[in-house]
Amino acid sequence: MSIYAISDLHLHLGIPSKNMNVFGNRWENYVERLDASCGQLTKDDILLIPGDISWATYVQESLPDFALLEKWDAVKLISKGNHDYWWTTANKLETFRTENGLESVHFLHNSFYPCGDIAICANRGWLIPGTQGFGKDDQKIYARELIRLELSLQAAQQAGYERKIVMTHYPPALGSNQPDEAILALLKQYGVEICIYGHLHGKKQGDDVLCGTVDGIAFHMVSSDYLQFQPLRILD
Repeated sequence: MSIYAISDLHLHLGIPSKNMNVFGNRWENYVERLDASCGQLTKDDILLIPGDISWATYVQESLPDFALLEKWDAVKLISKGNHDYWWTTANKLETFRTENGLESVHFLHNSFYPCGDIAICANRGWLIPGTQGFGKDDQKIYARELIRLELSLQAAQQAGYERKIVMTHYPPALGSNQPDEAILALLKQYGVEICIYGHLHGKKQGDDVLCGTVDGIAFHMVSSDYLQFQPLRILD
């Protein structure tokens, strides 16, 4: 089993007029490129997708996008991004999954998913203190997302999982060497090995993003354009 990650797919098969052209030529034919690369994964692989999966507004509108994901052999673990307007309750997502035969797709709703001896934990995250324009409303959402992350980690810990990977949509850092203290403390407290995140666009290798090891935790930025639409293998 190998674990791969890629975020911010921004699929639009249910809404052809909605795409990522505004971000320039790097997004040309991006759906086809994602299909070609992710389609090479095998049924023994796990693909983590931390948010911004589909431009759909309603969950049924996202079905063509999830039909594409289902075509890929890997097990797909999905968590919420800021543009996933189709995201609904855990029960409704499970009904959507089963009624439409999405057998290889699993939604992480502030929860965890077991992969061998590793627990995949997830939350959406939010802007972190120090971000330009960060205000009182942001502080409330940020605090709430910290609680949700800890609930996910606690559930994995109580189930007996010592090894953990966290997938979150928003960056847990202001830059390459500024991880958020509260998030970092949580990850260290629960023995997280790897933290992946997305959300950022227009970045390229060498830009000021957190990619590397801090206090024994490996951080990876996995936005699809940053990875040139090739999933990143994060663990064998």
